[in-house]
Amino acid sequence: MKKFLLFVYILAIFASIIAFFISIINLDVTSIIITFTLSVLFIYVYFNEKEKLNIKSKKNDTNNIANSTNSNDKVKNNNITIPSTTLNYELENNEANIALSNYKFYGMINFRLLTNNEYVFFYQLKRIADKYDLLVFPKVRLADIFKTKDEWEFKKVSSRHIDFTICDRYSRPIVFIELDDNSHVSSQQQIRDMKKDKIFECMNIKLNRVKINEINKGLYDIEEQIKNILNIKEEKKYTL
Repeated sequence: MKKFLLFVYILAIFASIIAFFISIINLDVTSIIITFTLSVLFIYVYFNEKEKLNIKSKKNDTNNIANSTNSNDKVKNNNITIPSTTLNYELENNEANIALSNYKFYGMINFRLLTNNEYVFFYQLKRIADKYDLLVFPKVRLADIFKTKDEWEFKKVSSRHIDFTICDRYSRPIVFIELDDNSHVSSQQQIRDMKKDKIFECMNIKLNRVKINEINKGLYDIEEQIKNILNIKEEKKYTL
């Protein structure tokens, strides 16, 4: 019925436009105004009804997809079997796209990832690591270092990071370092540090804490630890 009405509106538009041009030829001002007004009115009504029809059609398509997901296992269409899980995914994906289209992020990129002290210490640490063909990774999360079944408790600190992690060439972590500079002075940061210390203590792993005024001593201790670890690995290798 709606499509028939649209067809009628199209005929009315053509008729009013023809009448409009005839009025111009006859120089009938009154007819020109009337036919022009009717033409505009019919065009407006036509596009308005067409938009309503499109919206209704989209709603019907959405309802059809939603109803099809309530079927037991599968929906069959033209001999092609479509799993209902696929339809559910499409609906969820559309909802996610709508939500993301309204999302706006306002921010800026940090000027540097490391503080001045961390930056200098990183290159001093890298010199040592390069001697033993090791890699240095700054700011590695605890969640990337450890895994545990006690996820609920671990989640409270899992996003915290270790300042520097030294790994072998296969990215296996072997040495962990915290640089205690001015950023570790606050009481909140000290509580976080205590939690980190406790985790490493429970794992029986050494967490090297290097004070900013004892850099050379800290680097020496770290290199000695690396030597010790590499020697242990070599001994194990020869005893096999």
